[in-house]
Amino acid sequence: MNIDIYQSNSNPAKFMSVAAGVPPSSFKVPDTDYVSVRRWKTNIDLAVDRFVLDSAAAEAAIQAVGFYLHAISTP
Repeated sequence: MNIDIYQSNSNPAKFMSVAAGVPPSSFKVPDTDYVSVRRWKTNIDLAVDRFVLDSAAAEAAIQAVGFYLHAISTP
């Protein structure tokens, strides 16, 4: 699965991932920190790209509700 990762403008420690190409504004997120986001990374392949991110949880959440809220770090 390929995803796009967005960063919260009000809290830079918060990220939102969605399926690649899907605008984050398509979703009503229950946390107001995600009202305004900026693109951080695009077209990330969860099977290949190296991010410290629970890929299985991200894919399951995106398939279930369309987005995955998380923190992130790089190796």
